[in-house]
Amino acid sequence: MAIKFGVLKGASSWVTARPLHAHSTVLNKSDFRDAMYLRYGWTPPKLPEKCGCGETFTTTHAMQCMVGGFRGYLHNEVNYIYYDACKQAGFHDVCLEPKLQPLDGEVFKYKSANKDDEARSDLRVMGFWSRSRRAFFDVTAFSPFARSHQGKTPSALFQMHEQRKIREYRERIPQRSTIRWCSLQEEWAPEFSRKSPNP
Repeated sequence: MAIKFGVLKGASSWVTARPLHAHSTVLNKSDFRDAMYLRYGWTPPKLPEKCGCGETFTTTHAMQCMVGGFRGYLHNEVNYIYYDACKQAGFHDVCLEPKLQPLDGEVFKYKSANKDDEARSDLRVMGFWSRSRRAFFDVTAFSPFARSHQGKTPSALFQMHEQRKIREYRERIPQRSTIRWCSLQEEWAPEFSRKSPNP
């Protein structure tokens, strides 16, 4: 499975990226070694014995555990990378975790739609797709090696997570002429991401 993901378009971009501190593309020796181990589906050396939740620490468990923090760390790192890239590209109105408009009795098609009054997207950029239009982005971080993903192709995994985000946010973020929504997905090993615009 690791090899299948390793040959996908963009999967090797982290290896060939110029090492620049400003872009967080500098890896120390142990980070590079661990990344290579994960890329080929090997277990990195010197892992802790126990996770913060008390379970045995493995790379698979680390990416699925809601206590250990790796899953949230990856999600936030992807979010910050897109935030910084938008700022550097010259977008002035870029906001991390903007609060969505509160609901006022709206009824949604999907039961899984986000109805929380404190709902937020991960990123909002004014003028990303066209002038004076707000674009909302939401990041998904997932492990392709999770038990629930076994037997699924990479494209099927991306599509599954994209559809989940569509059901959760597409109706909540109004599809008016001034707003557009996009799902951003990141799987954790090897380093590879796909952007999925949803007009």
